[in-house]
Amino acid sequence: MPDIVHDIPISSDIESSFECVATSEGLSKWWSIGGTGQPGVGNTFTFDFGPEYQWEAIVREFELNSVFSIQMTVADDDWTGTTVRFVLEPRDEGIMLRFEHRGWPHDNEHYRTSSYCWAMYLRCMKNYLEKGVFLPYEKRFTGE
Repeated sequence: MPDIVHDIPISSDIESSFECVATSEGLSKWWSIGGTGQPGVGNTFTFDFGPEYQWEAIVREFELNSVFSIQMTVADDDWTGTTVRFVLEPRDEGIMLRFEHRGWPHDNEHYRTSSYCWAMYLRCMKNYLEKGVFLPYEKRFTGE
């Protein structure tokens, strides 16, 4: 199975960075339009990506300021069952974010498009944490 992985250096404190990847409020700053959920193993997160894209996931890992992962349970067919994982490692000038989206069933067009989208979304998160730049959802894919 193919996987999507990205390593992103971010000049931000680990607490703010973790909040950005492990809370529904933080995720809505750079990924989803909105959603619900509390970090904690076994909890459900919901993600709003528009009227036809109401997705859900179960928290699989939660280590405060270190690791957060979810397994997609309601999503596009290619995403259902995949795991999205964020690992934060402290560095002298911020953190290293190790991002993984594992368990893709196929190396198809959707997989390749999602890899590109993740890079764009993670760039939005980096800009939000480092510079306070918030992009409305409809502009995140282009970065404009």
